[in-house]
Amino acid sequence: MERPRRFPQGRRAQAKQTTPLTPAGVGATRVKIPRRSRESQGQGILGDMRYPLRSLSPLALLLVAAPLAAAQEVLYSIDGDSPDERFGLAVSGVGDLNSDGHDDFIVGACQDSTNGNQAGEVRVFSGVDGSLMFRVLGESSGDFFGNAVSGAGDVNADGTPDFIVGAIWDANSTGNFAGSASVFSGVDGSLIHKFEGGENDFFGTRVSGVGDVNSDGHADVVVGAVQWLVTIGKGYAEVFSGADGSVLYTLTGLAVGDQFGYYVDDVGDMDSDGIGDIAVGAWQADVAGIQSGQAFVFSGVDGTEIHRFSTQAGDALGCSVGGAGDVDNDSIPDIIVGASGADDNGNYSGAAYVYSGATGALIHSFAGRSEGDQFGNCVSGAGDVDGDGTPDLLVGGINDDYAGTDGGAATIFSGATGDVLAYLPASAGGESMGSNVQEAGDVDNDGLGDFLVGAMRAGVGDPGRAVLYAGRACAAFNYCEGLVNSTGSRADISWSGSTSHLANALTLSASGLPSNQLGLFFYGPNQIQIAFGNGLRCVGGAVFRLNPPQQISPFGDISRNVDFNAAPMSSGTGLVLPGSRWNFQFWYRDPIAGGANFNLSNGLTAPICP
Repeated sequence: MERPRRFPQGRRAQAKQTTPLTPAGVGATRVKIPRRSRESQGQGILGDMRYPLRSLSPLALLLVAAPLAAAQEVLYSIDGDSPDERFGLAVSGVGDLNSDGHDDFIVGACQDSTNGNQAGEVRVFSGVDGSLMFRVLGESSGDFFGNAVSGAGDVNADGTPDFIVGAIWDANSTGNFAGSASVFSGVDGSLIHKFEGGENDFFGTRVSGVGDVNSDGHADVVVGAVQWLVTIGKGYAEVFSGADGSVLYTLTGLAVGDQFGYYVDDVGDMDSDGIGDIAVGAWQADVAGIQSGQAFVFSGVDGTEIHRFSTQAGDALGCSVGGAGDVDNDSIPDIIVGASGADDNGNYSGAAYVYSGATGALIHSFAGRSEGDQFGNCVSGAGDVDGDGTPDLLVGGINDDYAGTDGGAATIFSGATGDVLAYLPASAGGESMGSNVQEAGDVDNDGLGDFLVGAMRAGVGDPGRAVLYAGRACAAFNYCEGLVNSTGSRADISWSGSTSHLANALTLSASGLPSNQLGLFFYGPNQIQIAFGNGLRCVGGAVFRLNPPQQISPFGDISRNVDFNAAPMSSGTGLVLPGSRWNFQFWYRDPIAGGANFNLSNGLTAPICP
C-alpha cells in the first residue's frame, strides 16, 4: 500500500495567528517560529515543483520583520522572461566564468517554453553588472531543464569553472521521466557531458559539483535520482568523472520509497583525507517513523558513509542539505539539513539543523515561523555574510505568510551564535520567496559572502525572480515582528549612518506610527519575541532606555541620534563596546487602538564595529 504523502497537495487554508519562538536547548541554539493552519500544498519536486515541510525559537519569530531596505543590500534583482516559467526555482553561484575577477551566477527557468512547452532554460549572469552572459535551452518539450543548477568546478580542465543542469522530466532514450543532467562549459555554454537516468528515475532531481574526488585534475559531479511515480525505487545518487563522464560510484537509498537523492551537495572535507565529501538527502525515509526523513554524508573518495542523521516521524529531514562551512571553528566543515515537515510551530512549519562535520553533533537548530511555512525547504551555507570570520547560514521558507499568503521568505542566521542576522520576506503574497537559496561567492569583491534567493512566482504573470544580496559587515538587520496598530500598519524600526563605535554616527528611526504620540527607543542584549501590550517585545535581557521619550511627528515617524559616549551606553551594564551586538526597538503609546494602549515596532539587531 502506498504510504501517505506528507508534501502539500492543494492551496492553503486560512491562516492562524503566529506565536513566538524561543531558543531551546543546552549546547545547541534552537530557534523556533510559530504556527498557522494551512491545507497541504504543492507537490514536491514533481508537478507544482514545491517542497516538503516542521519548527524554531524566539530569534526566529523575531526575524519576522519588514523588508530590509537599509539592512541588506540587493546587488541584482532579475525577473524571468515569460509568465509562469519558474525562474528562480533553481539558483547557484558558478565562479568567475569570464575572468573579470567577479563571481558569476546561474538561474534556472524550468518551465520556459522557448524551445517547446516547458522545455526549460538556464541563464548565466555576470557578477559585475548582472547582464546576461549566455543562455542554454532545454532540448524538447516537457524536459523541465533547469529544475536544478549548480556550479561544477573546472570539469574540462580549461582553467574556467563549468556548470551542471538537471532536466528532471527529460523523456530520453531510456523512457518517460528518466531525467538527465548535463555539464556545460563556463566559457561558452557548450555541452561537455550528458548523463541520463532510467525510466521513472527522475534523474537530475538535484545536481552538484563535488570537486576533484578522484584526483585526476578534473572536477567531478553528483546527480540525484528519486525513482518515484510509476515504479517506485529507493532513489540513488551517482558520482561522475569530469574527465570522461564515467560513473565513479553510485550511492543507493536504504528502502523503497525513501527518495534518496532528493537533494545532493558538496560539503567539504569532513574526514580530513584531502578530498571533499558528499551529502545526500532522503526526505521520505521511514527510519524514525513515517516520513521522518534522513540525511547522509559520504566520503568523496569511495562513497563510504561518514555520517547519518534522522529526527522523528513527519519531519522530512533531508528535503534539503548543504555545506555549511566551518561553523564551530574546529577546522572541519559542517552541514546544514532542512526538515520542512517539522512541526514545532504547527504542521509543516519546518526546521533546519546544523550538524558538526567532525562528530555529527547538533550545533544549531532553527524552526519555521508558522504552520505550513515549509521552512527548510532549501538550505545553504552563505559564506561569511557579517564579517565575523565564521560562515553564516541561509534557510528558505517557501510558504511564509509575512508579506501575504505564500509570499515566502529567506532567513540568514549567524554561524557563530545562531542569531538571526536578517529576515528577507517577499514583497507580496504568492511569490514563493525562498524557492531556492544558495551561496554565490564574493560577487562584489568586498571579502564577504554574497548569496542568492529565488522567488519562482514573483513578478507580473508569475515569471519568477532571482535576487542576489551582498554580505555586509557592520550592518544592522531587522528581526522579529511589529503588529498592526491604530494606523492600520505595522511600525518599522530602521537605521542610518554607521554602527562604528569610533564614528559614533548611528541614527535610529521608526515609521508607521500613530501621529503625535509619545514613544521611546530602547535596547538590550537578547533577541526574544513575547506578547507585550498590543504588540510583541523583541528585546530581552536587561533593557536600557534611550531617554527622554520623544513625540512622534504628525507624519507618523521619528528619529534619534544614538550617542555611544553617553549614558546608558557609556558605562555600567548597558555599556556598548566594539565587538558587541545589541538589539533595538521602539515603544509607543497608541490609545486609539485600545487594549493596553501601547505597541512596539519590530526589532533591529546591530553589531558594534570598531
